[in-house]
Amino acid sequence: MHRFANPARFLSIAKPLTPVLFWPGLLLALGACWWGLTQVPAERLQGDTVKILFVHVPAAWLGMAGWSGIAIASICLLYTSDAADERSS
Repeated sequence: MHRFANPARFLSIAKPLTPVLFWPGLLLALGACWWGLTQVPAERLQGDTVKILFVHVPAAWLGMAGWSGIAIASICLLYTSDAADERSS
């Protein structure tokens, strides 16, 4: 696994695989959205309104992951930048 920490080595594999995996992944994601919003039967108490969870929950998780990534990167930057050295002196 550490072999792929080298960007040139990783990109030599990732560049040719990107178009090959992008289109099947896109079709799979679109098919899953279509199936989840049109083919799933209505829930007993809430009816069709519960289908919004198939979109809302993954979007919320992606949003939380994005903000968490930004927060972690900001904290790392604060502790590793020159500003951190200037604060401590």
